[in-house]
Amino acid sequence: MYTLRNIFTAENQAFSDVSILGNFIDNHDNPRFLHQASEKQMRNALAFSMTMQGIPIMYYGTEQLFHGGNDPEDREPLWTTNLEITDTYTWIATINKARTETKWFQETQIERWADELFYAYTRGTTLCLFSNDYNAGQGRTINYHEYKVGDVLQNIFNPADQVIVTENGVTVTVSAGVPKIYTLVNKEGIEEEII
Repeated sequence: MYTLRNIFTAENQAFSDVSILGNFIDNHDNPRFLHQASEKQMRNALAFSMTMQGIPIMYYGTEQLFHGGNDPEDREPLWTTNLEITDTYTWIATINKARTETKWFQETQIERWADELFYAYTRGTTLCLFSNDYNAGQGRTINYHEYKVGDVLQNIFNPADQVIVTENGVTVTVSAGVPKIYTLVNKEGIEEEII
């Protein structure tokens, strides 16, 4: 995960405006991401490319789990899929909805944690968590943040997964490489929903 830090450092030094760089995990000139990786790894990479600084670009068919190899297999025809609403399609839509609602793309990306197995950053009040450990859980207490004690963060993929900011920081866990994106929610709003 330190490599990610190094890439961001290099980008920030090389470009005057990193917000206009394009981010993608595959395209029409290379084998699909799924040709060489698992769906779990793809979701991790997609969440990263959709939340990091820059413009997220998604090549058609990713949501349909296209996995073609070298040219021309990397350009599978979309019309044969009947445009099914796959779990990955819904998962991407969840990220897009949160991105639209929070407008995190307008906020600066600030690294909050980096080590060999875990990487975290914020975009405004959105906290993005990633791990390259696909076998176990990785837990961290992030104390470099701008939240207030008592703030509640909610995982966009699982609203029941909430963390409360304490004096010690934000304690989070990423299980088996599944990324998490937490957005700040109003504590009173949560209590009203529960009632």
